[in-house]
Amino acid sequence: SNAFDSITYSKGASVIMTLSRWLGPDVFQRGIRRYLADHARGNATTVDLIAALSAESGRDVGPVVDDLTLRPGIPLLDTTLACDAGAAPRVSFVQSRYVPLGSSASAEGFWHVPVCVRWAAAGTTHTTCTLLEAATGSVELEGTTCPDWILPNADGGSYVRFTLADAQLAALRAAMSPPAPTGRARGRGRLAAAAPVS
Repeated sequence: SNAFDSITYSKGASVIMTLSRWLGPDVFQRGIRRYLADHARGNATTVDLIAALSAESGRDVGPVVDDLTLRPGIPLLDTTLACDAGAAPRVSFVQSRYVPLGSSASAEGFWHVPVCVRWAAAGTTHTTCTLLEAATGSVELEGTTCPDWILPNADGGSYVRFTLADAQLAALRAAMSPPAPTGRARGRGRLAAAAPVS
């Protein structure tokens, strides 16, 4: 069988995007350049790549790379938003393994995985990031205003899936939905424009 199938390339691209988002594109690219320069015309391993990325970023990227490349499955983040009066809103995560319908795989497990939450309050959109290192984790948002909506995986930038409570999912859907057309376009069809959430 072919070890380099579409799943391998798709997951590889997702892991690279996760690392680049977490470390920052400039730092990630410096790490890649360092890795290539250090091992030009030679052999290298994942350990060498981890060392180069860690050296450039000042962070130990090993646990994240190992979990995302060596562990089977996809992290599933059960996401909740808590807004207490006078306190900063908090987004909490409980990790498990995403298990497709009909699968007999265990849902237990957690990953070292970075995640960014996009959220909006008082008409302004923000992004807040954290590194999950245990089965449960949380991130505090700025200010004391409860967000109108939260998106637990901003830009799809982490190799995760997420769940939201019904009310939060409905608010997110409303924020992400394009506006209803206001009239009929002349010509052969209709025009519709999506309003991006930045």
